[in-house]
Amino acid sequence: MKRFFRVYKILFLMNLSVLTAHRGAFINHLISGTVWGIFSFIVMILLTYNVRSIYSWSKQDILLLNGILGIILGLFNTFFQANFDNFPNLVNKGKLDSFLLKPMDAQVLLGIWHTKVVSLSRALIGFIFIFYICIHYQISISWTGVLLSIPVVILGIGLYYSIWLFVTTLTIWFDRATNIVELLHSLQGIMRIPPVAFRELNLVLFLVVLPLTIVAATPVGLFLGRFDFGGLALLTTVSFVCLLLSRKFWLLALRSYTSASS
Repeated sequence: MKRFFRVYKILFLMNLSVLTAHRGAFINHLISGTVWGIFSFIVMILLTYNVRSIYSWSKQDILLLNGILGIILGLFNTFFQANFDNFPNLVNKGKLDSFLLKPMDAQVLLGIWHTKVVSLSRALIGFIFIFYICIHYQISISWTGVLLSIPVVILGIGLYYSIWLFVTTLTIWFDRATNIVELLHSLQGIMRIPPVAFRELNLVLFLVVLPLTIVAATPVGLFLGRFDFGGLALLTTVSFVCLLLSRKFWLLALRSYTSASS
């Protein structure tokens, strides 16, 4: 564990030095990320302007869902997104070999290689949006629920990580599918909708979208002090199962990987 944190510290400082060396790019990414984050929340406010509820979810619950999702995506984009976006190109250009030859688990190393610090602004906007919604709609907050929702948010990030790992690992077999990550980018909209909205789908489709829908939906109830043991158990189970299966899938794919030198 000490070795991991030592390596992560070195990589983090490297990413930070690159960021500060190109201040123009840093400011540009910071502004664009902030504007995009604010715009996404404004769109949700406009879309729900005349809406009182969707199924059993009130308007306030839906807005809080999007606020928590903003935090999750902001943290995920900071620590993992750039690595997953770059992975198909590493496979396609034969650069994955250099990671496999390093004295550290390749999956871990690939996951921490790039840190996009500017994406923390999106998480910060999510916090501000939640604070605004609570003040505007006079929502009473259970601080016990807030504390309980923190590890659940981490579980959601873990589940989202495993989904990305599943999809990007496919490029080891289909190395020319470098745009496969766009599939998950386009599916992010599903995470903004309460899970109950998808119950009318057939069983197969529902099971496909279920992991995405519970990433941010489960912490909402805890944040508001509504403890849902069933929802928490479902997220915990799905998260650990998906993390385990994605790891197995990754190791299986590496057996079929053809290096650039072979």
